[in-house]
Amino acid sequence: MGIPSRLDPGGGGALKFISESFDGLELPETLLRSPDFDKSFNVVNLTDPVPKSVACGIPYQKKAIKEGFLNLILDVFSKMHTTRIDSLTLNFDIDEALSDDANYEKLIHFLKSLAPHLYRNKIKVRLPVRIPAPTSGELSPIPSIIRDSMCGMFRMELNIHPHEMLDAKPIEHIREYRFLMDSISFVYEPEAGNFLVDKLLDPWFEALEEIDFEGDVIFKPSVSTWENLDDAVDGLHSLINS
Repeated sequence: MGIPSRLDPGGGGALKFISESFDGLELPETLLRSPDFDKSFNVVNLTDPVPKSVACGIPYQKKAIKEGFLNLILDVFSKMHTTRIDSLTLNFDIDEALSDDANYEKLIHFLKSLAPHLYRNKIKVRLPVRIPAPTSGELSPIPSIIRDSMCGMFRMELNIHPHEMLDAKPIEHIREYRFLMDSISFVYEPEAGNFLVDKLLDPWFEALEEIDFEGDVIFKPSVSTWENLDDAVDGLHSLINS
């Protein structure tokens, strides 16, 4: 279960109830520091160790800024070790990297500079991919970026928006990524009346079975309050056990 990063960390007392309904949690870094965090929680991934608006530009900044980011990340790694978490999501600005060859090289160089720390700390970094892509029909450049980084600790995180893909053939969207993806998430907006139902999910689960996917499957309701998250959890619990 994915916990939205915009929720007030002060409401983290609901995590115990939520954790009982799922095999694992994906948590924003703010909740890792919450007094309500329990080390007994099975946390499969950490998100937003730094704000997305900051992380997206880091690879293209000056050396001092990148070194400050690295120090911050190493501190996060230390917290992750004490809680048995071994992966986190970092959302770099891939569009900026594709704007010209120089920016692409800056991104690859930056990822390579992170690689020794990832291997040393046994931490995987998930690079998120939106499906459908903002530009219809385009494949994500992240597989090429991971290959060029020459680091197996970088993996793909596929964020599926199923309500935008009612007539899609899921296998066509995930086949190309099957050897690089560590997780697949279903992103939806229950506050806008979008709910997950069997009809939406079944084709995706059939495609995942076809490629023998063994990573994490995460449900990500985009909600603004803990109360609405509780409602979403109830709905998911009924769906999963139906």
